[in-house]
Formats: sequence, structure tokens, C-alpha cells
Amino acid sequence: MSISLCIGGSMRPHSYILDEQHNPLPCEDIRIYGKWFEDMERRTVGHDTIEGNGRKADISTVFLVLDHDLAGEEPVLFETMVCADDDILTYLLESSEQEARSIISQFFGGIDIQRRYTTWDKSEKGHKSMVDFVKVCLLKMPL
Repeated sequence: MSISLCIGGSMRPHSYILDEQHNPLPCEDIRIYGKWFEDMERRTVGHDTIEGNGRKADISTVFLVLDHDLAGEEPVLFETMVCADDDILTYLLESSEQEARSIISQFFGGIDIQRRYTTWDKSEKGHKSMVDFVKVCLLKMPL
């Protein structure tokens, strides 16, 4: 079974797996990329739990398998999410210099923090940057 989408007059794969060097490879077989999606360990770029001032946040960066930006030039296949109580997420959003809410929360409301990337290397750097940002914010956040 194949899933491809017509974008700008050309067909672009919608689903991917990674090679041993973490480079995305188009994958049209739903059984193969389905197995990839089930293997969380193989898809995890990073996962950290940050604690400070009695507060806690989990930061997770994963390979998504499916392209999440069908209009761009490169597939967006990696995502960092921050999971924490709403007061912590609100403080992080207020402290951030860039829009970090998902498209869902921007349109429908709610609080979340999400960043997406096109490569494993960018997602590793983005994960580290988010971890550092959350550490600083949790220490500075008023009690």
C-alpha cells in the first residue's frame, strides 16, 4: 500500500523511515513504516525530565514517521514537545522569543509547546536547546 501526496504538481512521499545514520528514507509500505512507528526507542531523539523549584517538565523529541509539513520543500519529520502543568507551560511560552505553540493550540486554544525539524541533527540541537531553556525557566519561575 502506498501513500503519496501531490504537492505543487509533483508527488512527494508522506511516510518515511530512517537509515543507520538517521537519514530519512521514503517508505511507501504501511507495514514497514507502521513497525517503525511502534518502535519508540528507535524513534526517540531525546527524552529528559527537568526538575527545579518543586516543578517538573518532560521534554521529548521523536521521529514522527509521517511528514507534518506537506507544503514545505523538505519533509518535517521530527518534533519536540514539552509536557508540564499549565502554569509552567504558560510561563515557558511567555519567556520564549518565538511562537512555540502547535498549530492545533493556536487555532483551537489550549496550551502546549512544540517545535518541529527536518533532520535528526537539527532535532538533536533543538532538543538540547529546549532542555537548556526549560532548566533556566524553572529556576527563574516565581514560586
